[in-house]
Amino acid sequence: MKIKEFLSLTISILFIALIISTKVELPKIIITAKSFLLSLPIAFILVFIFVFAQKLVAYSLDCETESKLLSFRQFWFEETKRLDFDFPLWLVLPSLLLLISNGFVRWLSILDFDVEAKKEKTRKKFHALTEDDVGKISLAGPVALLFFGIIFKALSLLGINYFSSLAFNSVLFAFLALLPLGNGFKLLVSSRMIWFFTTAFAFFILLLIRLESLTAIILVSLIFALLVTLAYYLLYEK
Repeated sequence: MKIKEFLSLTISILFIALIISTKVELPKIIITAKSFLLSLPIAFILVFIFVFAQKLVAYSLDCETESKLLSFRQFWFEETKRLDFDFPLWLVLPSLLLLISNGFVRWLSILDFDVEAKKEKTRKKFHALTEDDVGKISLAGPVALLFFGIIFKALSLLGINYFSSLAFNSVLFAFLALLPLGNGFKLLVSSRMIWFFTTAFAFFILLLIRLESLTAIILVSLIFALLVTLAYYLLYEK
């Protein structure tokens, strides 16, 4: 792991913990050391699951990823419409949403990634890096978070309260990472149908995650995600 990537991941863990632990009651913004320290393990677990899943899939595709904080330079379609610096969207977007929503919207998805094919892959015929490869890597993080979010929810139903917050934030992170910004945009470019279904599934799980029945959460989310995806296909893709 490169030093730049290590620093990006460290900053992301600290900032996500800050977002989770900050209590906004405008004009007051309350941050306590206790709540921040309790949020740190949650942030670490979320980032670890997200990044490890991406790197695992990338490895299976003979690719390498480098995680980075969400930023941009190009702000319009024309090539000349560029900033001279990386605009720190990872810092500005979560902060603005947290304040504007009075603490309701907590944007956890502040990571993006670069990917390149390993030399072994480029030597193989017809094995250059493709949009499909990038899509699989971008899908891995959110899917892993959804999977573990369901596991954390099951543990919380056994009476382990700490896992309730972990489950909610896992699903929230997954849903936000699927929105067409950074990671989610890469999946959208790769496959609109997979992007639409996965985003819808994550959205419905997020809506239902507070329910006491894990079976109901999964089945209802799956059914509604399939229905809206079918409707989207018939209306726009067929």
